[in-house]
Amino acid sequence: MENAARDEGIHLHTEAFYALNIGYFLVSSTLAVFFVFNPFLIDCGIDPAYSGVLIGTFNLSSIAFRITVAPRLTSKKIIFLCMGLSALLMSLSLLLYIPAHSLVSLFLLRALNGIAFAGLFSSVNALCPYFIPQAKSGTAFSIISVSTLLPYVLIPPLSGTLFTGTAQNAYMIASASLCGILFIPLLILLRAKKSHEANAGENRHISGTEIRQMLCYFPMSAALFSVLLFYAGYAAVFYFLDQFGRNHGMSNPGLFFSIAIGSSILIRFTGFKIFDKVCKFKLSACAFILLAPILILTDIVPPELLNILACFYGICWGIIIPMLFAIPYDLAEGKSKGLAVNFAAAMLDGGFLIGPLLGSLLLAGGSWLAFFTAFGILSFCGGLLLLFAAFVKARELREKTS
Repeated sequence: MENAARDEGIHLHTEAFYALNIGYFLVSSTLAVFFVFNPFLIDCGIDPAYSGVLIGTFNLSSIAFRITVAPRLTSKKIIFLCMGLSALLMSLSLLLYIPAHSLVSLFLLRALNGIAFAGLFSSVNALCPYFIPQAKSGTAFSIISVSTLLPYVLIPPLSGTLFTGTAQNAYMIASASLCGILFIPLLILLRAKKSHEANAGENRHISGTEIRQMLCYFPMSAALFSVLLFYAGYAAVFYFLDQFGRNHGMSNPGLFFSIAIGSSILIRFTGFKIFDKVCKFKLSACAFILLAPILILTDIVPPELLNILACFYGICWGIIIPMLFAIPYDLAEGKSKGLAVNFAAAMLDGGFLIGPLLGSLLLAGGSWLAFFTAFGILSFCGGLLLLFAAFVKARELREKTS
């Protein structure tokens, strides 16, 4: 609360903050190009059934980086060094998709790609405490979440149009190497920007004891676990939506996701003004609980109503995603804020690993209704967890004031 009060007079809308958003846009662009990953595997003569293993390899290497390296990003010098090396590694790894054709080479390349992605994402996250005042965290992460979603709106329609020929998918993926190169001038720009004064002692090392205390604090651990629950369901919908839509007579399954993303962006632009004025725990909990019946209804409503249901998906996503990163940011102290965001991002990676795996198991042994019901139950549990965390946090505040 002291940090929030101290940040009240600090402006959010600065050149540095929008430079951060460009960083998030570039990182997400390197991931959005993998919209053509399955066609790319077919071009290489590899069974798309291996896509799950290769996706998992990317996520596991990303999680490993966030757990081992991200906690050491404690000063601007180290952050910018990590950003520069990761940018070069990203450009190299994406270019290598052109000659890579064997399963073994792609397995190694995906691991390398995951490390580069986590390095860039973690570096940008670690800079957040320097340029985002806590009192504006809800607004900040609403804008950031739009920046991370825009590539998924802009890039997929370009697939198949920018390049032609048998290697068009490989060249599409490799074209994102430009994003890694663009990080170099962005790095120079951010280094020249002065951070606000809310994080004194920026070169102090974050000890293992401090990290354990942060993770063992119930509101923090509840918030991070809710990130895992949400992204497990989000990833399952993302990866299985096309299959579900074709099984249920949807003429264009991709339109469902476009509508959901569009309404998600709209709710962030229209609602970000209240995100810093309400209890973030309670707001996100309500969206979690509302998302549960929406998930279950997906297999119940007729196909012609699914695109309407997509709007409600987007409303819930538009509230949940920025809140899930703003809450850990608010709970952490000083420079630990960047680390808290990186732990939330690690939970995101974990959700993208667990969600498709759980989804495939549910479909192998059950039905689409069982699939959506299971993830609906996870969403409901996430909402209850956040409500309990809100109760614990409110009780702490009452004890402090009394």
